Amino acid sequence: MKRIFELYATGKHSLDTLRKRIRNDFGKTINRSYLHTILLNRVYIGIFEWGGIQYPGSHEQYISAQLFETVQAVIHGHNKGKYSKHDIAFRA
Repeated sequence: MKRIFELYATGKHSLDTLRKRIRNDFGKTINRSYLHTILLNRVYIGIFEWGGIQYPGSHEQYISAQLFETVQAVIHGHNKGKYSKHDIAFRA
């Protein structure tokens, strides 16, 4: 899991390229949506959610909070809208 977070934090991978890299490196196939869920899950930094409330866990942290925040910044940065460089006639 730590390697997944480290690779995605570089900003050089999309979810699709990260899936391919995991499959090539480890031989494991992970669904794209599940990979996204993994990257958003706070349990890897020692926090779990129950009934909509977050609690500190007694389990060890798999990744640092800094790495998790870096991944979150990359995830939210990849959701930028696409724009066109062309002016379209009669566009409202």
